[in-house]
Amino acid sequence: DVERSRGLGDVYKRQGFEPVVDERYDNDVAVSQIIGSDPLAGARVVRGDDVRVLVSLGRPTVPAYPANHSKEVFSAALAKRTLKEEVGDPVFSDDVSTGSLVFAVPAPGQTVEVGSVVTVHYSKGPAPVKVPKIVGLQEDEARELLSKAGLEVREVSAEFSSSAEPEEVLSVSPEEGTGLERGSSVTLTINNGIEVPNVVGKSEDTARQILQREGIEVSEVKDASSSSRDYGRVDAVSPSAGRLVNPNDATVTLTAVSYTHLTLPTTPYV
Repeated sequence: DVERSRGLGDVYKRQGFEPVVDERYDNDVAVSQIIGSDPLAGARVVRGDDVRVLVSLGRPTVPAYPANHSKEVFSAALAKRTLKEEVGDPVFSDDVSTGSLVFAVPAPGQTVEVGSVVTVHYSKGPAPVKVPKIVGLQEDEARELLSKAGLEVREVSAEFSSSAEPEEVLSVSPEEGTGLERGSSVTLTINNGIEVPNVVGKSEDTARQILQREGIEVSEVKDASSSSRDYGRVDAVSPSAGRLVNPNDATVTLTAVSYTHLTLPTTPYV
């Protein structure tokens, strides 16, 4: 123990030597117990020279991780405790920067033998995130899912599809399921089709106004010869209400009543 090492030091001093305490890790000698001396007892030494009193630190423990996860600091701490570093496979980490220490095996605090190997694993940065399933969603819903996944929308292109809803995501690039670094960008293709509003039963003028507000023009007006609707009323629209038209050719054909119905008397004139 410490008192014993001091006592041995006093002995060396009386013999004309300069004792120096040298703490070392040892698998067999308990902490603070004397391992021996350097030079060994009985060796010839010039009076006044240093004699090291070897005191045990016991078996080493794996050091704690540095607060900044520095690989250099941890490597130095391992060497100081006689431990040998072996580099294991790098691992993904959202919290530890690339190249810094993530974890070691055995873990910090575990007692090991002198000269033991400690396997260290360094960060290779955040794990890739997959492009979520967003095709078929509305653009705002798609953006929300992408944001939650850690991805951004770089560009939005427009394309017409008659089989999808307006503002529906038709495709995403890179495609769904692709692994990307967090913070990467994707490109969306959105349906720019215009939905035909319901103007059946409206006057022709009102129907035109409603259609124009949606960006749709009337290309033709046909006569509704067999309709029972009042004069000037729209009997049908083609494409029908709810269908989509291409914004590059946003036109519809109206069918409207162009004559007045006459009710003939049931009694013949005399």
